[in-house]
Amino acid sequence: MNKCKRCGTCCKKGGPCLHLVDAGLITQGIIGPADLVTYRAGEPVFDPVKAAVFPLSGDMIKIKSAGDTRQCKFFDQACGCMIYANRPLECRLLKCWDTREIEEVFLKDTLARRDLLPEGAKMREIMDSYDRIFRIADVLAAIEAGVPIGPGDNFLEGIKAIVEADQLFRQRAVSLIGIGHDMLDFFFGRDVREIVQAVRGMSLEGGR
Repeated sequence: MNKCKRCGTCCKKGGPCLHLVDAGLITQGIIGPADLVTYRAGEPVFDPVKAAVFPLSGDMIKIKSAGDTRQCKFFDQACGCMIYANRPLECRLLKCWDTREIEEVFLKDTLARRDLLPEGAKMREIMDSYDRIFRIADVLAAIEAGVPIGPGDNFLEGIKAIVEADQLFRQRAVSLIGIGHDMLDFFFGRDVREIVQAVRGMSLEGGR
């Protein structure tokens, strides 16, 4: 096989990562902040080329999945890709029978949140503040070492305190600034709870 059948198999494995050449899709409103999720510096990701996991050095912005599935939110089983004519670079390069082209662009010239927000923009200042306070690399490093985070010597309580502070920051962004709940994953990335649970399999409920 050397021709795409538009069967949707690739689309069901997750949304693409966006590159600098995809910026126009956002500035033109084809893809919006509510459609995106940011993986921030320090988050571990899988490199399919090297078959290894490594921490990101900067933003990786992806199109969100649909609901609780891995499927790209722009894929519809009945009609296929809903933005096919304006699909991102990775979607245009991906050939399931030959992945060399998409492997060549993996995490190269990727789009970052700051590429879309001008210097001095209030939202950029808020985002920068969030990134300074909630450095996921520090949280994961502390978990790896098994050392307390913040004041006190209770390891799990320290993690819970960061999770709660993260949730409060996001709630205030919604109530005081007017950011939509569905845009939080783009501006601030995945929340600390989700990352900790996904990466370390930790339970943050109750006293466990």
